[in-house]
Amino acid sequence: MQQSDTKAAIQEAAACYQSGNLARAEQIYRAIVSAAPASLHYADLGIILEAQGKHEEAAAAYSEAIRLGPREARPHYNLGNLLWGRGRADEAAASFQRAVALKPDFADAHNNLGRLLVEKGQVEESVPHFRKAVAADPGLYFAHNNLGTALHHLGRFKKAMQCYRHALKLKPDYAEAFTNLGSAHLRLGQFEEAITHCLKAVTLNPGFPDGHYNLANAYRSALRLDEAIHHYERAIALRPDAPGYRWNYSVALLLNGDYARGWKEYEWRWQGCLELKHGKPAFRQPEWTGQDISGKTLLLYREQGMGDVIQFVRYAPMAAARGASVVVACQPELVRLVGTVDGISKAVSIEQALPPFDFHCPLLSLPLIFNTTLETIPSNVPYIHADPALVEVWRRRIGVQEGLKVGLIWGGWASNSVDHMRSVPLGDFAQLARIRGFRFYSLQKGEHAAQTRSAPAGLPLIDWTGDIHDFADTAALMANLDLLISVDTAGLHLAGALGKPAWLLCRHESEWRWLLERDDSPWYPTLRIFRQSRPGRWQDVMEKAATALKELVRKTRAGPD
Repeated sequence: MQQSDTKAAIQEAAACYQSGNLARAEQIYRAIVSAAPASLHYADLGIILEAQGKHEEAAAAYSEAIRLGPREARPHYNLGNLLWGRGRADEAAASFQRAVALKPDFADAHNNLGRLLVEKGQVEESVPHFRKAVAADPGLYFAHNNLGTALHHLGRFKKAMQCYRHALKLKPDYAEAFTNLGSAHLRLGQFEEAITHCLKAVTLNPGFPDGHYNLANAYRSALRLDEAIHHYERAIALRPDAPGYRWNYSVALLLNGDYARGWKEYEWRWQGCLELKHGKPAFRQPEWTGQDISGKTLLLYREQGMGDVIQFVRYAPMAAARGASVVVACQPELVRLVGTVDGISKAVSIEQALPPFDFHCPLLSLPLIFNTTLETIPSNVPYIHADPALVEVWRRRIGVQEGLKVGLIWGGWASNSVDHMRSVPLGDFAQLARIRGFRFYSLQKGEHAAQTRSAPAGLPLIDWTGDIHDFADTAALMANLDLLISVDTAGLHLAGALGKPAWLLCRHESEWRWLLERDDSPWYPTLRIFRQSRPGRWQDVMEKAATALKELVRKTRAGPD
């Protein structure tokens, strides 16, 4: 084939490819590589074969292109894309790495390598490749967006927003960048801005499922639940099998008090919740979903945090009433405490070998099994009990004191993704320090406990947490207190389960279990809720708590009516 004939054949093949006549384009290129076996010709043949779904033949064509042109970057890039699409991520990454090594300014290869690294969880490593992509081709709008996404994953939200805005300057109708910009605003607690940008995304592309999903998240955070639920449903209609959509939809339903639908959707948590990405335990025994368990042993096991165990172990007596011997597997810190619940034959550590059982069930599936509604929540307290001997030990240690004894917990676990929103700096309790008639006891564990050393002036904070080794110890100390003031932690659940008066200092975007606009809880009759009026504002919460404390002192001094 003469050079002029080859050129004409390539032009004909290109026209066939563009018109969708892939079989003819393949036929022409096979003739071309037979007559002129060049690297780029094999690379083009690979593209045509891949477009027809002939993946093995395409891979062979790319490999031949690499053999004929070992210094050509494009075939490595093409092979990387093919391997990535076939789920062979490590091999794809190696191909992209080879492409950028051969051609350091290969913007598309840097971009796709960055995307692949993000997919593999190597987000920090992806950032330099996105930066090289936009440096090599500043007009590559999607690479700016991808750089923003990587920075977003790393918690650098303001930097991410700059990237999204740059992408939108290059492509003003870029729906994906709008929804990402909205998500960044959401992570900064800027709900109205989040809603505005996410609305723009779905206006530009009404069939964009992530756009509806992110808009729903923004509405949920703003506590506009009817609108949130509507857009979750739009997203699910567009992508029914997206577990993250379904799980967050369930959270909105539960927050809205729609338990009938919420518990069913909440079963998606095993696929949609990052905390549960490991999936359900692979037990050989069947899962209990409500069938007859009379005379059988039922294993109930923890799945999320310790507060969840405390809240939902209340269902163990109901399972026992079905005729089962109930075993609960939980965190080691909870074993002694959980063993006090009526109907539980044995509590064991999840870290140890489990005793024999016939059926199993995760604790947070029990509300679904028992068809729980707001009206039928099993709320008889106490359902957890402090060890009387331990209670007496703490009673003697506390001794006879004037005034009310109040426990304080101001922080959750620092590793929790929402800890920055739910925890309160101990210094913010300064208003309480000015109220007389109380002695405060720290029940704070974990990283936030270090703040005890810098408690507000005048706050008489007694800290014996060094002698608290598990929740049975905490329960015994708590039993000697008159009140617990706490952020949303396991300690708060413990007070509620013990039937102790407790005040929740609640962030604006509250957990689904605290519902909306209520100062009480159907889960814990002794709980009182003080809510933020807007995100991040603890001052008004503390003012309300201080006023309530003053009133409590007045009533205590006045004595019974």
